[in-house]
Amino acid sequence: LRAAAAAVKHEDDRRLFHNAALRKRRKEGVEHVDSVKRLNK
Repeated sequence: LRAAAAAVKHEDDRRLFHNAALRKRRKEGVEHVDSVKRLNK
């Protein structure tokens, strides 16, 4: 039972980390698009 709980916690941690990484990447992508639009003006 303890091992299963640890595995679930590990999975949650990984998902949280993955979501944070995706959010960060998306934010950087948006900033990149904004700078490209600025250059094209």
